[in-house]
Amino acid sequence: MIGLTHYDRDLELPGKLGDERLIPPSESGLTDLVNEHLLRAENSAGPDLQAVSSEVAHVRYKSRVAIAATYAVRLNSGEQRAITYKAHLGDKGQQRLVGGRYASKLAEDCSPLRPFAYLEERGASLWVCPADPELRGLIRAFDMRRTARWIDRLNVEPGWVMRVRASTLELKRYKYSRRAVLQVVAKFRCGESDRRTRGLGLRVLPPAIAAKSIAQRALVADFNLPIPRLLGWDESAGWLLEEWLPGTPSDRDDLSITPQAMACVVRLHRSPTVGLAARESRTQAAPVALLGAFNKQASLPAWLSNPVEVPSTARIHGDLHPDQVLIDGAQSSLLDLDSLRYGSKEEDLASWIVDGIALRNECGVDFLIGSTVEQYRTAGGDQVDEPLLRMLVAVELVCRAAAGVRRLEQGAIRNASRLLDQVNPTLGVAR
Repeated sequence: MIGLTHYDRDLELPGKLGDERLIPPSESGLTDLVNEHLLRAENSAGPDLQAVSSEVAHVRYKSRVAIAATYAVRLNSGEQRAITYKAHLGDKGQQRLVGGRYASKLAEDCSPLRPFAYLEERGASLWVCPADPELRGLIRAFDMRRTARWIDRLNVEPGWVMRVRASTLELKRYKYSRRAVLQVVAKFRCGESDRRTRGLGLRVLPPAIAAKSIAQRALVADFNLPIPRLLGWDESAGWLLEEWLPGTPSDRDDLSITPQAMACVVRLHRSPTVGLAARESRTQAAPVALLGAFNKQASLPAWLSNPVEVPSTARIHGDLHPDQVLIDGAQSSLLDLDSLRYGSKEEDLASWIVDGIALRNECGVDFLIGSTVEQYRTAGGDQVDEPLLRMLVAVELVCRAAAGVRRLEQGAIRNASRLLDQVNPTLGVAR
């Protein structure tokens, strides 16, 4: 239902780092909270309805600030719901009304659960998807009649009308307050007897993020690139409608598809940059503040404490990993283009190389850098600035160390230390 990469978690990690108030509930503890605070006493499913199990699906921990943990919660009716526990060190977790003018629709979609509960004794709150403080267009997206009318207005299938009752909409991926991906199996009719089916993807983002993504996606709409075609958008709702491509996303740790990934990303990097704002450079900062937990600052280069100047020379994916590559036989495509932007091709390559390092690849940093660059060049890529690439790999190593802690991964501190130990070897020939 939530469709995210599975990680073994250490939910006690915030306490080990001095953030006892930001420890999220255990899976059984979250089940108890749902039964105590979210089940409606008057629910139509009967008094015996209850949550029976929970599994952590996504966590984002921000040291000394907040925790958001999303659980896949199963009810004894067989239903599964995405429920987020949010705790904030401050007053942001206070009681509130959710849904606004869509409150009645939200209550209907969340039934037999309440959409929201404030846990005063914890200074925390529970959110039942599609209730979400940032993805305000998500509630509207689940209104199939409204969504179908919007798709018809976009003229996705000229001359055809979407059949509301025959069409389906399913939540495929969900990150609380960051993004939701819904698959629309749209059934169309033309006249009395003609019928056709089309798969569509509806991405829901915070409106400000959606506006940036729409601007970038619109610039490549007429290019023949290995990405889903953008069919329309609603900036105020944070909606982007794209074609749903056939195929299977690669596994997160499958670096065997490097040749296919490099072939796709080369086409993206070499696409025309007409319409992009000319910028000589941008800054990329490593989250060095986190390193206090690892006692590694003294062994790392001082420049990592400052933003790195990165030349903007190409259109890049911005979040390149194996699970962003869709394989359909001999064809391959890139997915999840929310970070599409103007940047440096070395940024995409650095992200891919650090995936290899994070997988405990025994080949060594130099081999991973050399083999990735070679496969990129074999796919038709331009000359790579290796000193810049090594600097960006170093930055990405720090980012990846921080990401494991933010996700509360099991062994996150040990793994983060291992990644940080690779920074200086990576910079052996850097400028």
